[in-house]
Amino acid sequence: MNAADIGARKDDPRSLDRVKIEVCIASVADAVAAERAGADRLELNQAIELGGLTPPVALLQQVKSAVSLPVVCMVRPRGGGFHYRADELMVMHACAKRLLEAGADGIVCGALNANDGLHSTFWRDLQAMVRYRELIFHRAIDTIESPEKVLEELIALNTTRVLTSGGQPTVMEGIDQIHRWQSDFGSKIEILPGSGVRPDNAVKLLRQTGCQQLHGTFSTPTTDAASPVGADEYPAASQEVIEAVRAAIAAE
Repeated sequence: MNAADIGARKDDPRSLDRVKIEVCIASVADAVAAERAGADRLELNQAIELGGLTPPVALLQQVKSAVSLPVVCMVRPRGGGFHYRADELMVMHACAKRLLEAGADGIVCGALNANDGLHSTFWRDLQAMVRYRELIFHRAIDTIESPEKVLEELIALNTTRVLTSGGQPTVMEGIDQIHRWQSDFGSKIEILPGSGVRPDNAVKLLRQTGCQQLHGTFSTPTTDAASPVGADEYPAASQEVIEAVRAAIAAE
């Protein structure tokens, strides 16, 4: 970090007054809390505790009715990795189509081929379907050995942005990689840091990477007794945490 980064002017593209906050949500209540807290965009999922899966169309419709923010939707059929069978890809394609028809402002997805590269055929089909709306490649990018090659392919296929923790479990562990990708690719594709973004590290992350947006659940645990059937807790977006992130950024 140098003096230029610390002293970015308000008209500088690195100025923190331009930062967008994307909140990963799984319910109408999450969406309302995020909008009230000053979020700029929502990523709609179900089963966030599994890393996020495809949400129901009905949930998207209810969220769109409740808030005015842009809503991009996860398309992911199961937990685990990102190497999908042909039948799974067909389901993903159909889900994306229905979500877009229901008003999704974009699709968040990721599919890898057998060599841990981009599943380019599927991605081209998805791009043709999305057209003028947003197409986002998610943290599948963090699981592969040659992410720069995939980033170049994503750029060539007009992908809007990539959600990443820099190949590490959290953004702070991957901060140097995120900075490199922002420097090398940020003028061609949006780099969206996510995983472990909190009020106490948001400004450092923005300053040291040069990114202009952040992604997170910004959640607190919510309890609903389920034993012995399943876990008793699930994450719910916290208006207070999102407001604290926004306040930390505004204070700079």
